[in-house]
Amino acid sequence: CEWRLDLFEVYVGDSPNWQENTRCPPELLPTTLVPAPRWAEFPCALTGRYVTVRSNMAGERIHVCEFQAFAANFCPSR
Repeated sequence: CEWRLDLFEVYVGDSPNWQENTRCPPELLPTTLVPAPRWAEFPCALTGRYVTVRSNMAGERIHVCEFQAFAANFCPSR
C-alpha cells in the first residue's frame, strides 16, 4: 500500500486542532516519494508547535513509520 503516501497534506501551527493550522503550500510537497524505503524531504516555511500529516484522499489512511520535523532556523525556548 505504498501508494497511500503519494497524496498527503502537511499542516503546521500552534493549535492542537489541525484544521486551525496552515497547510504547507501543495507545490512544495513532493508528487512522488523515493522508492523503498519511501521518504521525502521538502521545505515548508511555516512555524508552529504542531505538525500534522494527513491523507487528502477521503476515507484513506496514511501509514507512517517515522516522521521527523526540523527547524530551519534558531527557535527560542518557551
